[in-house]
Amino acid sequence: MSRISEIYRGYRDALRESQARYEELYMARVGAVREFYRTWFHNLIITYPGRWKKQVYIDRIRRDAEAFFGRREIDFCAVDGSCFKDPFTDFMVFFGASYGVKGRLSLTGSPPHLKYERWSMDQDVSMVAYVPVPLAHINEAIGGNPEDQFLISEEDKINLANIHTKIMQLAEVYLAYHIASASTMEYPRLIILDHSLSSIFSSVERGTRTIGLIGYQLGQRRLNMRDVVVALSRPYSRELGVPSAKHFSLRRRLIAELTWNKGRPVDLSEFSRRENVDLAEVRRAAEALAGLGKVAINPPVATFKAPDRLSVAGGFDPELAWYDALRLFEDICYRLFLKKDQSALIYTVRDKDGERRRWMSPDDLDFLIAVGMRGLVERCWAKRILLVGIAKDSSTRFLSRHYLGVLRHVGAYPQVDVGLLPWTDRVFLEALAQSEPTIAAPWGSVEFDGVFMTLHLEEDPYSGKPEVRGMRGWVVLPPERLFLRSLAQFYLVRKPGTTRMGHVIFVDRLAYPQFDGKAFGTVEIKNRELGTIKPLVYLNNEVGNQMQELMMFFLDVLTRNLYPEVIGYPDPLHKADWGAKTLERRARDLIRSSEMAFRIRPISRLLRTTRDEAGR
Repeated sequence: MSRISEIYRGYRDALRESQARYEELYMARVGAVREFYRTWFHNLIITYPGRWKKQVYIDRIRRDAEAFFGRREIDFCAVDGSCFKDPFTDFMVFFGASYGVKGRLSLTGSPPHLKYERWSMDQDVSMVAYVPVPLAHINEAIGGNPEDQFLISEEDKINLANIHTKIMQLAEVYLAYHIASASTMEYPRLIILDHSLSSIFSSVERGTRTIGLIGYQLGQRRLNMRDVVVALSRPYSRELGVPSAKHFSLRRRLIAELTWNKGRPVDLSEFSRRENVDLAEVRRAAEALAGLGKVAINPPVATFKAPDRLSVAGGFDPELAWYDALRLFEDICYRLFLKKDQSALIYTVRDKDGERRRWMSPDDLDFLIAVGMRGLVERCWAKRILLVGIAKDSSTRFLSRHYLGVLRHVGAYPQVDVGLLPWTDRVFLEALAQSEPTIAAPWGSVEFDGVFMTLHLEEDPYSGKPEVRGMRGWVVLPPERLFLRSLAQFYLVRKPGTTRMGHVIFVDRLAYPQFDGKAFGTVEIKNRELGTIKPLVYLNNEVGNQMQELMMFFLDVLTRNLYPEVIGYPDPLHKADWGAKTLERRARDLIRSSEMAFRIRPISRLLRTTRDEAGR
């Protein structure tokens, strides 16, 4: 046997051994899954086929849809995106796009009728941006300063590699916002994004000091720090208590109180009693808003006068500041995606050397996405649009570790013995569906608050006891009572000796005061660093959750299982993916062909390239 054959054989044996260990580990944990489900976890699983066979449930779904949407014919739109980057000799071209597929779901018949519709010729549903950035300006595109030209860091490289994904995400958010802002007769009642809503909201959270757009011209004035702080305090909902009064978002809640009071001062003593927050902490937050604290906002949002009176700073209107930030988002996205004007991403900044033009950094794009998401949420609340996000693949354990761990710690769930479960939520629930014959598709878990993305149990280094913490101890994202998450499966067929199924997918939806307010306040999580957190909690499958059932019914109808490569996945999102990928393919051909323009106008061509093109 040759040396090369020995190497291949050794690799084959190692691979087989590793695969055998993996399968052994998986089968061992499947047993723990089955035991956990039959002991207690069955209380958190909802199986829908048994319910939907009864006409009384279908009639209730129709009534809930009519009560929420005001109609039984539901227009929907699914949005997906694509992106890539292509390095030229002297340029880096970033491409980002999103595409929307629309249709109508009629609940008047049995079964419900689904019909896809074409967009009219005057409707632009493809948000496309080509951004060619000269390599000489890359330092500015990643947020650097002129004096930093001799410095480069790993963070710079990561930021540079990430700009095209930010443009794609901005395109998706803007398309959803654009169609949600349509006239009364044209906007869809159901919008589905190919993203986790909680993840988008959390990933674009940035400190205000890194946003370079401060100073951007807005009509007759410039965007300032106060406008940014007010914009990031949105969205507001009195019924859901958003933003909350916990430590991390206390300043945002005070800005919301000023907005709700419409010019009347906020009594901090009364606010402290009502929200059960320490008055000294409330005062510190008020001092920051008034420009008196250590971490002050300049110019100040409010004025703080004794005894405990917080008023809006003279001449400042938080509502108008929000509309200005929203107008900035609309204007830049309109120019970038509809007018195809790449200069929308270039703006003027002032520094010690005077004025200069620079490209938007990833932090600037994150701010635009954050404003767009907040505007989209408020549009959906105002127009009663069901906003849903679908994530296909994830290695998270927000359900099996964060949510269950925290609720068991605070006493909402019993201290049930749990063996070693599979390593991710998706593998955990797919193993459950495969091993438990009582589960039938469509089925899903109970919904849990999106705040459990970061809220988790962590061992205290001093006492050795578990305690509830966020990121860095006190940072909790996304805001509680804003999004509800669940895991669901829409294709599962059992035959003797075999089980065929689609993947378990992750479903996010926006919380609605009219339906989800009843799940607010049943559980309280208190911590010295976090304050008091009151998430939306549906403790078990016996607690009525009309919006989840309505959403699952719609998604089940939209999941027609026509394409084996995406079986168990909503068809409109797959069609939107086709549209986005088609845009990407055409853009790649266009961008590659455009390299010819740089060949005939060379600035820094290589001698090797010139020699090889001569062909002699």
